[in-house]
Amino acid sequence: MSLTPFNIKGDSIRRPENARFARVAIISVAFFVASLSGVFAAQATGANKEEFSLSKALFAEITDNVDTPYASIPVVSIGSFHLAFNITKHFILMTAVALLVLLTMLYLARKLRDPFKKPTRLQSLFETLFEYMRDTVFDPVLGVEGKKFYLLCFTFFLFILYSNLLGMVPPFAPIPTRGGEAVWLGGAVTGNLATTAGLGLITFMVLNIAGMRAKGILGYWKDLVPHGTPGWMAPITLLLEVVGLFSKTIALIMRLFANMIGGHVAILLILLLILKFHAIAVGPVSVIVDLAISALELFVAVLQAYIFSFLSALFIGLAIKKHS
Repeated sequence: MSLTPFNIKGDSIRRPENARFARVAIISVAFFVASLSGVFAAQATGANKEEFSLSKALFAEITDNVDTPYASIPVVSIGSFHLAFNITKHFILMTAVALLVLLTMLYLARKLRDPFKKPTRLQSLFETLFEYMRDTVFDPVLGVEGKKFYLLCFTFFLFILYSNLLGMVPPFAPIPTRGGEAVWLGGAVTGNLATTAGLGLITFMVLNIAGMRAKGILGYWKDLVPHGTPGWMAPITLLLEVVGLFSKTIALIMRLFANMIGGHVAILLILLLILKFHAIAVGPVSVIVDLAISALELFVAVLQAYIFSFLSALFIGLAIKKHS
């Protein structure tokens, strides 16, 4: 008998939370569909009234507007050589992500100045994230000698996580370009190969420089050859290890790029089928399937940030630890 009031009370607590969650979910779905319908409708009913092209609309949404930037700032102009700084949608989104990472770090630094003050919920969230990454990834993989790289790998995690989550927001603002046409601001920054290549190259440079600083220039390359390798096999082994350094970096770049671009292509492609077939029956099915894929994509967004940070820490840890 004593359990009945407890259960009733628990139900009364959970019902408002469930109702609030349902309202947020409905508003999010409506915003998602309305935003995308506005983007694709604008593309499908242009001034020239051309027939709707599924591949053209899909390609326009997943790629950057490098050919039609919002603005172009001249940098160098020598004869026929012209170098300009183009403002594109991915540049704006990447700048926003970088500012979010910077603000996160500054927020944590300010809050941690007083360790005895009660932490806020946001502070607790970030501290929990960092402690989880430190205890499960950074400490076992990097060790004591790699503590200086903890913040670098955690920055990778935050940058990719924010980029992936921002990429799930539908295009939300049409901005006119230099050519006069409007390009909607939105898209996955990590679905741009240039972004993932930049992150991969940072890891490649850091692991090699850190390895040479820890072991010496000759000692680093010598340590790539396992101890006890016959002399005649040492050059071949060294060559394979050097190739492995590049292949690991390429795999790091392509894994993040392929996983993020694949999910966004699937979401956009299913929604574009509504405009392609002009059938009422396609709409509800497309939205339901897209919601399921979006839920999976949310999990993938967090997972890929974790994997990239983990592999970067692993490669750096292998580079700074002596194996002979």
